[in-house]
Amino acid sequence: SPRAFSSSKIVIFPSSLCVFLYFIFGFFSIPVIFLMPKVLSLWLIDVPNWAVTFCRLSLLRILSEQLIISLVTAINAEGNIKQYCKYRSLSYILPIPILIFLFSEGYPPYWLYIIWIFAWSIIGGAITIYYSKKSIGIAIIAYLNQVLLPCLIPTMISVIPYVFCIIQNCHNYIYYICAIIQIMLYFILGIYVILNFEERKKLKNTFIEISRHKLTI
Repeated sequence: SPRAFSSSKIVIFPSSLCVFLYFIFGFFSIPVIFLMPKVLSLWLIDVPNWAVTFCRLSLLRILSEQLIISLVTAINAEGNIKQYCKYRSLSYILPIPILIFLFSEGYPPYWLYIIWIFAWSIIGGAITIYYSKKSIGIAIIAYLNQVLLPCLIPTMISVIPYVFCIIQNCHNYIYYICAIIQIMLYFILGIYVILNFEERKKLKNTFIEISRHKLTI
């Protein structure tokens, strides 16, 4: 059956968008995050300082935001968003005083992205989850069981090959082999852990439609 969050207000909210977008974006972004130096070197002769770190942290932030994207849509659709927008706005401006202090103390530039992730994705995500429960009655436990854990556990397992390469300081060809293993692990675990039956069926139908479209061209 489709994923849904039920509440005392009889609100039924599909979480398929969260997990589906996370699965698709993670499939492409996680390998790029770990292979970022090689990706950037393909089209830049001299990779600028901090470019690899900036790109990695940017993709990590975007990936984490897929976990709450449907909750934001649901809160906005409910209409009672005054308090939510006020506290969410505070999370958006929170990085400014923190970064002023950090940069005045000589912290490196990549802390800009770390504070963004902390303020926008972690604190902002917590605010979104809280108001999802308060405004539309979404059960936090249901969100954890249906979205957060199914997405994070396969991700952490699939990056083990990269961790091995980093610890062992492997050569390039070993790194590429680990990348292939990671992609296969993520895809298999994603299909059977991140996506449920209905979502796997939708994904299959999407591939079929794309194949038919290419054949008719």
